This record gives sequence, C-alpha cells and structure tokens, in this order.
Amino acid sequence: MTSLADRPDLYRAFRRARIAVDRHASKMVAAEHIWAEETATDLLLGEVWPHARFRKFTRWQERHVGADWLWWWVDSTGESFGMLVQAKNLKRPSARRWHIDFDYTPDGATQSQLTTLLMTSDLFDVPAAHVLYCGNQTYRKSLNCSLRHENDWGCHKRARAGVSVVPSIIPKYLKQFGPSDLAAQAFHWSLPLEDFADPARDQRRLRPLGRVHPDIKEFMLEPQVGARRIAKMMLESLTAMRIGQMSVVQRADTAYSPDLLFDQLPMDTGHFDVPYVAHVLRGLRPEPPHYLEELLAGDLPERWMDESIAGIAVVSSAGDEMM
Repeated sequence: MTSLADRPDLYRAFRRARIAVDRHASKMVAAEHIWAEETATDLLLGEVWPHARFRKFTRWQERHVGADWLWWWVDSTGESFGMLVQAKNLKRPSARRWHIDFDYTPDGATQSQLTTLLMTSDLFDVPAAHVLYCGNQTYRKSLNCSLRHENDWGCHKRARAGVSVVPSIIPKYLKQFGPSDLAAQAFHWSLPLEDFADPARDQRRLRPLGRVHPDIKEFMLEPQVGARRIAKMMLESLTAMRIGQMSVVQRADTAYSPDLLFDQLPMDTGHFDVPYVAHVLRGLRPEPPHYLEELLAGDLPERWMDESIAGIAVVSSAGDEMM
C-alpha cells in the first residue's frame, strides 16, 4: 500500500481539504447547526489551492444557494475534463432520517435546482455532478441504505467520504421511484472526491453495453491516466446502475463536436432519460476551453457565463502528478 508521504501533492491537498471540511461540519453539528454549503466549498477550494486555481464570480443571484461551480481537470498533456458541480449537504433531520434537498426550488424560481443544474450543464457541454458534504463517520453512524454492500459494510462505515461526488443524473433517476432512503442511496453511489486525485486507486473495468465504438470500448475496459481517468471514474456508478436496469440497449452511435476527445458516443439511455456515457464524455476534451486562462488571469466572464455559474476552478497537474 502506498504511504501518504509517497502520494502526489495533489492527493494530499484534497485529503487536507476533506479533513478541513469534516472538522468544520463536526463543529457546526456540535453547536446544533448545519454547516453552510458555500462555506464548505470555500474551505475545500482554499485547502486545495494552489493545485486548484479558482475564481469566484459576483453573487449574481442570491437565490442560488449551493451555487454551481464549473470544474476543469487539466493534465500535463493538455487533455481536460470538465464538470458542473453543485454542493449539497447530507442532513440529519432526526436520529434515523436523512435528507439531501435535490428538489429544492428557490423562491421565485419556476424549477428545481436539479433541473437548472442539468440545463446549465447542457449549456457548457459538460456532465453535471453533485458534491456532497456528508460529515465524518461519527455523524453518519446511523446512515443505512437498502442497497447491497460489498463485504457487508454498510454506507455508514465508508471512509474518506465526507466530501463525495455523484453524477447528477443518478439522483434524478432515483427521484422517480421516491425511495424513503433517497439521500442514503445517493451517498451510496457517490465516490470520495480525494479518490479522483489518487492515481494509485484501483480502476474498474467498465462493461460496455451494446455495440460501441472501439475507442470507447478500450477507454472503458483499460486503465486510464490524467483527465481520462477522472472521466472514467464518473462513469463507474452509472455503468453499474445501468447493468441493473431492465431495458433494451440502444446500439446507435452519433457524431459529436470535433472539440471532444471522442466524437462517436453511444446513445444508450437506459432509464436515465439521457445518454449516460455521452453525458459524461462530452466533458472530455483534447485541450482546455479557451476561456479558462482568460478568466483565471482576471478577465471578466462573458455575461451568459456570469449569469449561469458562481465560479470556475481548474485542477492542474504538476508534471505527471495526475498521471
């Protein structure tokens, strides 16, 4: 097992960030309050800096609590993976009840934050994800979900999961069934954020369904590095869920923008309402979008961007750190 001292600086920065968020959450719980999503995000980004450069935009709309952030992971080759993230807290309204307010609709809004998040991710051509602030293992000790767990370890025993990431089409899919343990199931399908920065983490072989382009098949079955590894991790839970869905596989590929790393993406939707592989892999690009360096250098964002997101963060490798 690789020791902490031997892990990349980027991984150690994300670990420090998760611990800082966990400690803040624990103090707020001890004071009988829930922590603020925006405060947790500030702590997270502050601890990861300078490995993650970020810029907050003006508070364009106060009603956007847990505002959306555009994250780009850029590796040493220039390949990049973007995702639009929204922060949500795992709340404990009572000793045995857990809640994540995916359905939250701000005052004056006509649709939920989840719907807006997915629409905005279409605007930026990246996948949508939720960053879940879940407290430490003590806070989650009564958290149980109805899903199967490996080695009989329940969700409450998961380590490093205080800051986790789940593709947003998963809670959207789960919501249609209205499970009483929706929050626990969303947590179950999430991955610890610091694992995304850990190149030593084991990679799963993802099973392609139907006839997919050879490049996609190789991507899913073989180990990946850099930005490609981040994208593949985002597919893990979606692929596992899709295998359990009883629906016919749609076999047709489609041509996407030449700006994407893969321009032939499978259109199978399963029960997700959107092509789940294409939804994720549209965020994988051969080079960063042009606006990244301009924004981080202090240029004003274009109006449509400033009105859509609260800020932008760029996680970059030093040498082959993400490799």
